[in-house]
Amino acid sequence: MPPARELLKDWLSAPGAERQVLAEEEVGRLQQALARLPEKTQEVFHRHFLDGETLQEIASELELTDRMVRYHLARALAYCRARLGVEE
Repeated sequence: MPPARELLKDWLSAPGAERQVLAEEEVGRLQQALARLPEKTQEVFHRHFLDGETLQEIASELELTDRMVRYHLARALAYCRARLGVEE
């Protein structure tokens, strides 16, 4: 699965001006939501979803357990879903 950044880039480049505007607004809201999270949670989210690093790579480089990496990812995803009004 490609990193989230590639998926967003593909979606934003798809035809349809309205779709692009809506996507850009959604990305902006996502960035604002992420900026409100603790630094460590932001870093784990960015490394995994945007840089494509594995949980094990992140855990090793940040000296965290795999469980803590999963905790930070779950926290970030839950917060972003709540801020964007996305149902699980």
